[in-house]
Amino acid sequence: MHTPRTLGLATAFVAVLAFACFPAASSRAEPTPDIPVIDNTTHTSGGARTDTIIVTFDHSQADPAAAASAAVADAAQAIADADVKSVTPISPGMVAVTFDTNLTGSEQAQLGDAIEDEAGVTAAEPSITFHVTISGDPTGEQYWSYQWNLGSAWGIRAPQAWSRSTGAGAVVGIIDTGITAHPDLTASSTLIVGGNVVPGYDFITNTVASHDGDGRDADPTDRYFDYSFHGTHVAGIIGARLDGQGVVGTAPGVRMQPLRALGEGGGSEADIMAAMRWGAGLAVPGIAANPTPDDVLNLSLGGAGPCSYAMQQTVNAVVAKGVVVVVAAGNETQPVATSEPANCKGVIRVAATGATGVLASYSNYGTEAIPVTIAAPGGSSSVVPATGRVGYILSSWHDPRGLVVPAYVFMQGTSMAAPHVSGVVALLKSVHKSLTPDQIVAILRKTASPLGTTCDASVCGAGIVDAAAAVTEQVPNPVLLALTLTKRPAITGTPTIDRVLTGAPGSWSTTATLAKRWLRDGQPIAAATASQYRTTASDVGHDLTFEVSASRTGYSPATVTSALLRITAGALRVRTKPSVTGTRTVGHKLTAKTGKWSPAPSLARQWLRDGHPITGATGSTYRLRAADRRHRLQLQVTATRRGYTTKVSLSSSVRIR
Repeated sequence: MHTPRTLGLATAFVAVLAFACFPAASSRAEPTPDIPVIDNTTHTSGGARTDTIIVTFDHSQADPAAAASAAVADAAQAIADADVKSVTPISPGMVAVTFDTNLTGSEQAQLGDAIEDEAGVTAAEPSITFHVTISGDPTGEQYWSYQWNLGSAWGIRAPQAWSRSTGAGAVVGIIDTGITAHPDLTASSTLIVGGNVVPGYDFITNTVASHDGDGRDADPTDRYFDYSFHGTHVAGIIGARLDGQGVVGTAPGVRMQPLRALGEGGGSEADIMAAMRWGAGLAVPGIAANPTPDDVLNLSLGGAGPCSYAMQQTVNAVVAKGVVVVVAAGNETQPVATSEPANCKGVIRVAATGATGVLASYSNYGTEAIPVTIAAPGGSSSVVPATGRVGYILSSWHDPRGLVVPAYVFMQGTSMAAPHVSGVVALLKSVHKSLTPDQIVAILRKTASPLGTTCDASVCGAGIVDAAAAVTEQVPNPVLLALTLTKRPAITGTPTIDRVLTGAPGSWSTTATLAKRWLRDGQPIAAATASQYRTTASDVGHDLTFEVSASRTGYSPATVTSALLRITAGALRVRTKPSVTGTRTVGHKLTAKTGKWSPAPSLARQWLRDGHPITGATGSTYRLRAADRRHRLQLQVTATRRGYTTKVSLSSSVRIR
């Protein structure tokens, strides 16, 4: 039997105690990365050569292209020996005219003057080319110069990715100690929801460990104990806001969901698995469904021992939902195989690197059997070459002294490495929501930057995660797996009219969403989409099949049908035979009773004399005549109903005196 285990934080230690007011940056100029700033632009000077003139009219034109051509063509030939190559309307009163040659600055000026002399033309100006500028500080954040981990020198190059993605629309679930109010995260010093943080949940069942006096509830606030505020630090690395204060996260536009599962002494495996399921949008008994399911789960935690069966099943269920699971490799300088859940299949295992791009001395490492997936900055005591500072990871924190100003702290560990990767996954998910966990792993590996020293990929992973390269990578068309049928759908039940048939969906190689419908001669039967179907008269003489369509993210859809089942006509049942009553002598009247039938059919009567039909005798009564004397009479009843075989029933014969 598996013994429940407690999982702890994957942080090596806090390098600097939290401070309410961060020390001012050195007056010495700090080297900064070359990063494009999207909202500042420059343009070519007016004297630069161009082949395009923008013509603006003083009012809208019925045909602006024709009007511009008429205004420009002769002057362009005379001044620059240029012919009009193309005319592109910008608005009803503005047109771009492109020539077959570049115009010099002088030609631009002369042509502009000539065109502006034309009636109805307000302006004729050379089209200039815009470029993004290069800025020394890409963020404007107060402590950017301390965030080597996001930069270009052994960092993840996060700012270079933000022109394509900031993580907007993606959700990262942070399974950790919970969260505290912080302006860089929640845009508040008092609220734990807001800014980049959406409502989460507290999964800690042990009230001693939780320090909040209750069990599971919707308040994931971090309560003070040893290793408190770890979740706040991790959250800052993932998604601290780009707000001009403090620090910035890997994905500053992401939404983060605190899933509190670690308390004093760590967290139970059961609570962590419940948090994983709920975060991924899977059902957890007794808790309402997550209204904001996560795209990524960050687990900066680990426990000694192999991956348990229960944990592996939890990971499988989460990954099957398309959720990426990112796990810290651990800080024991041991094979990652010794740390759960990093040793589970289907997770991204993250080792830590320091400020010189080499594997951190504390970081667990991979083997051929269970390799590390990728590395990311986790911090170390090695000095950042560009600044001379110790290379720990700076992020958001909470000051237990209760000061109202935001706090920040340096830390190191694979706990710090994993959220860098979770943030990059969020950048990818923001622009490519349909990416599967396998596709994301492939992109991260393909685009990773080399470490600062040679290290086998199984030991250190594919390299240091590179945000900029990852988001610019051409996303491949998904390689879809096949949904394999292991048992064909089948129909059970009596194949005749007015009977309930049951369709069995068959068996599949993996869990899938199944859509069902009934077909008649290969065509769908209206509204017949349940597992059971009652046959009707329309089915008689036709072939029915039960069709099952299976679908699952990352798999090619599959549709299969059962074997054909021919529906036969029903049988009418005579519950009471027809009968004849009355005086059996000439001149008297006989009365016919048609009997009782099931189901109710349409009935036709015919009187018979010695087994032969009496012409015109089809009523419910019959008056005896001389021709009937000494003969035997009886009633024949013919029953018909759509979808049923016609049936004939005779009354007993009577002898006429």
